[in-house]
Amino acid sequence: MAASSEELSESQNEKLAQFQEITGFEDLSRCRDILCAHSWDLEAAVSTALHLPSSPTRDRLGTQDVPTVDQNFQGADYTLSHWRPRGWIGFGWYMLQWPLSFFFRTIYNIMRFAVSLIRNDSRLALTNSEGNVRQFIKEFTDKYGPLVPTFLETSYNQALSRAKAELCFLLVYLHNPSHEDTDHFCRRVLCTPEVVNWLGQHMLVWGCSVQLPEGHKVSRTLKERTYPFVCVVVLRESRMTLVARIQGQVESPEQLLSILTTVRADNEASLRAAQIERNERTVNQTLRQQQDEAYLQSLRADQEKARKKREEEQRKRDAEEAAARQAAEEARAAELREREKVELARQVPAEPAKEDEGAIQLALRLPSGKRIDRRFLQTHSMKYLYYYVLCHSEAPDNFEIHTSYPRRKIPCQPAPGSEEDPPSFIEFGLARNESLMVSDLDA
Repeated sequence: MAASSEELSESQNEKLAQFQEITGFEDLSRCRDILCAHSWDLEAAVSTALHLPSSPTRDRLGTQDVPTVDQNFQGADYTLSHWRPRGWIGFGWYMLQWPLSFFFRTIYNIMRFAVSLIRNDSRLALTNSEGNVRQFIKEFTDKYGPLVPTFLETSYNQALSRAKAELCFLLVYLHNPSHEDTDHFCRRVLCTPEVVNWLGQHMLVWGCSVQLPEGHKVSRTLKERTYPFVCVVVLRESRMTLVARIQGQVESPEQLLSILTTVRADNEASLRAAQIERNERTVNQTLRQQQDEAYLQSLRADQEKARKKREEEQRKRDAEEAAARQAAEEARAAELREREKVELARQVPAEPAKEDEGAIQLALRLPSGKRIDRRFLQTHSMKYLYYYVLCHSEAPDNFEIHTSYPRRKIPCQPAPGSEEDPPSFIEFGLARNESLMVSDLDA
């Protein structure tokens, strides 16, 4: 069930009265229900009640990115009273003027609303938000400067983002140059040294004219009732929240500063809580980063250790495989040498008898110290001496044979690849018994 008239706000009561004036509906409950069904959007409610098509400017406005501010918070509302008559004469004059003023104000509102239904409002067009703000700042400074608040040269949305990021209070000023109280407020209150200095120390300031698209867009969002209009937005419970409205004539800088100081004091705790939460989040994030870095370092160390282990195991496998190949090659070479020795041993002629006139007795001392004796014919090639020693079990594989004194090498080893045999014993000059030495060339 809709709320009773006693539970409606001043703004809702004004919209209810305007809705009755425009539509001519006398049933108060019916009017209230229609407005509630349209979330107290006066234009949409009137269009539905009168069966009018939706305004094209409304459709276009719905596509714009209007910044979201929590306006449900029960913040301070400083709606300041206008001038009140004093004395019987003043009161009488006020009563005479009031019906006429109310009549013209009502006619003006009806005509403005009717025009908005059939004609596009240029203030609802998509424009350069930052350009609108810079235009307002230039015009405002030219008229009220040089001492003016330091307005942010950004869009409203960007101003909200900055205030949220920096955990600052944001003062929003909507400038209506056609309102009768605007000039007094700007010259005697907003642009005074004490207000400008205080704002510079304690708040970010954003402003725009409601006659420009950006200011008009924000005006439709904040739904101010009169001018001058100032509001304060601050971060509360992770949301940008409108915590105070100051609308109507502010008489002096002291009055404005008193209100702003109170608003700041009432909401500073939320900023401190947000700062503490942000610091904790930063500490936790730093701790997580440190833990992640320590984990990554440990992981990299483990990976490096595993890599070195794999490389060491691979080196061992390679060495073992190389040793196995070498052993196999050596085994094959040894087998080939043994086969060769067997073949060469078969080529050595039989040992002649002592009584054979052409026989020569040779005494050979091996590197191991063992002495072996062998007889050959003087006409035999000395290669058989080499074959005989090579095939002995205690002889080295790489050796040379020489006389003991004077030392003279015996050229008994056949030249590799040559078909010519070494000389015979007699050709070399060995025609009698000789003592020879076998030297290991690899020793």
